[in-house]
Amino acid sequence: MVLSLSQTARADMPAGTVSGFNQAVQSGDPVVIVAAAREMGATAIAHPEDPQAVAAAFEAANQLCLRGACADAVPMVTFLSQREESPPVSQAEFDVLKAFAIWSASEGDAAADDAFRAVLAANEAAQPSLLTVSAFEAFYVPATQTSDWDEITSRTGMTASHLKPVRDLVPDRWAIAELLSATADFNENRDFASYDKISDLAAWLRGKRRDEALKVPLRSLDYQAMAWRYALGAYFRSFENVSFSNVSRDGRFKYENEFDQAEERAEAILAEFPKTMSSEPPFCSGKVVKPPRPTYPSSAARRGYVGAVVLGVDFEDGEISNIEVLASIPDDTFASASVRGMKTFRWKFDEVQEEPGCTRTKKTAMIYPFEYVMR
Repeated sequence: MVLSLSQTARADMPAGTVSGFNQAVQSGDPVVIVAAAREMGATAIAHPEDPQAVAAAFEAANQLCLRGACADAVPMVTFLSQREESPPVSQAEFDVLKAFAIWSASEGDAAADDAFRAVLAANEAAQPSLLTVSAFEAFYVPATQTSDWDEITSRTGMTASHLKPVRDLVPDRWAIAELLSATADFNENRDFASYDKISDLAAWLRGKRRDEALKVPLRSLDYQAMAWRYALGAYFRSFENVSFSNVSRDGRFKYENEFDQAEERAEAILAEFPKTMSSEPPFCSGKVVKPPRPTYPSSAARRGYVGAVVLGVDFEDGEISNIEVLASIPDDTFASASVRGMKTFRWKFDEVQEEPGCTRTKKTAMIYPFEYVMR
């Protein structure tokens, strides 16, 4: 009898596995991409001898975590952890992917939460990638559904720090984390550092919106930061932060110097952005002949609430056509009073215009902030 040894067959992934996944990614449809990632990840695990199995498992897990289905990536990161070959990324980035997947599937497990926090903290100063940005953001979102201000400050602050080197690429995502960090810090500590952070952010957003491409995407964040700056300004200018002399009731603000420094810093931040010429005609010049007169809501006064509202005023053929609440802090408490007060506002256009091509019709022709201060 002659015995022959046969070579073990290599079980490659079915033809078209990778190309089908690539087509799904190129479609941009999250549902299609998640389905394709699940399929390719399972196929890679089932065909470990395929030379592309490691890369395929990583790409599948990566896309699942980018698309909000990171819990489904656990089998892939487990498979990758057991392989001798390294994934096609740094060990640090793979550690983020692994911790992200396990945390996503843990349903609030404290050990998984601590492990994920430790991995993110170790990568806070690392160069951001799409994966790490998604991981940091996912980690802070659950905390924002609570009133644990210290935890929100910690998680959003870590995220803002990680995103800052690429904030010009993801301005909205960085600004959201920075704003949440500053406002949570204020709610927890009530110190002036939170005003400084929001003042800097508001100036940065205003400067970024000089870019026509960002004017609309950053509009809401710009006005939210502006309203928060006025709201915190109202708090630090309110009665408990004012010291009155024995002679006069004209008190000096406790934080007068800090306000001046914040304003100087905001001007410096804004000066870093180039001024752009708008293609739209300028709004015709004029002056306020009757200022708005809002009334402090009695319910807010009884509770000692301070706040701020930012209104936008539209003009059509020289007349106010619409008043829009652009932002209201801390909630809608002061919004109605501001809109009512704005209805007394009167504007008169200059008879002689320096810009003959100016317009008397413009959406959000004016931005009017209201600051509600307790004295």
